[in-house]
Amino acid sequence: MTTQTAVKPSGVGLVEAKRAHFDTPLTLRSGEVMPAYDLVYETYGTLNADGSNAILVCHALSGHHHVAGHYAEDDGLLIDTHGADVIDPVWRLLSEAYQGTGLVPTCLERDFNIPSLEILMREIDQIQDLQARHALPEKHEAAA
Repeated sequence: MTTQTAVKPSGVGLVEAKRAHFDTPLTLRSGEVMPAYDLVYETYGTLNADGSNAILVCHALSGHHHVAGHYAEDDGLLIDTHGADVIDPVWRLLSEAYQGTGLVPTCLERDFNIPSLEILMREIDQIQDLQARHALPEKHEAAA
């Protein structure tokens, strides 16, 4: 398992992005088998002795994408802060995600530094524009 560490500027404390690799095959509902896979997750703060302050949020199984702003570390590492405007590389990544997954619900995440409604609506409009670009053409039945 590899670990990258950064301090999240929102004040929640230490945020660690971690990757766990699994070599055990995973059989999907479709019958396809993933021979190996990586699980990427973040931890915030410090786990207490009995583990009672842990909360698991698994976006991967929720069937949606999310976009959020980032903070750039001096070394170029981007930290998903949920407290800044969404940057152009994230919009491009969302467009690529729609190409690969098709259209799915998309959450614009803002946990702090909430901007004006006008700015939020511009970001929501950007999501809707990308979804419109990637929508499948409607099938029209031929006139009889």
